[in-house]
Amino acid sequence: MAAERHGAAMETDRERGEYIDPNAGKVRFEVAAERWLASRVVDPASAIKYESSLRLSGRGRLWTPGWLGFSL
Repeated sequence: MAAERHGAAMETDRERGEYIDPNAGKVRFEVAAERWLASRVVDPASAIKYESSLRLSGRGRLWTPGWLGFSL
């Protein structure tokens, strides 16, 4: 009974666009950002800008200059 109510509530939230996947927060920022950046096709200047922004944000310990193939 409780499982059915929970399932119905999740479906309602999904239809409203309010559903939050409980596993969504388990991916570290660095990993998600790396995946996103790797999926972009950008010019060298943009790649440098993105790398710099990530390093300056304090979350860029994962990135080193040139990880997208460009050197600073």
